Amino acid sequence: MTCAKSSVLSRFITVVLFGTLAAGCSEYLDRRDTLTLSAGNAQAANRMAHVADPWQRHAFDTDIDGDGKRLVEAVETYRDPPEPPPPPQKVILTTD
Repeated sequence: MTCAKSSVLSRFITVVLFGTLAAGCSEYLDRRDTLTLSAGNAQAANRMAHVADPWQRHAFDTDIDGDGKRLVEAVETYRDPPEPPPPPQKVILTTD
């Protein structure tokens, strides 16, 4: 009998646990006016299926203008960073 009671108890706990997890998703689903989550976007899906090249033209432009001197300076600064400035000296003020 003890084994049967623990089995029933574990099933009950499992059902309650999954019920509370499903209740957490209900807020997301409350404001839907469709039966399924994917309903209503068939036209957009069909439109994107027939797009020949979804990337914008300038996405493939690898010729990026830049100042060569600034780029060389940046690389050199990255490879050999400048030394940090010395810490400020302590000043002690005395009143006479």
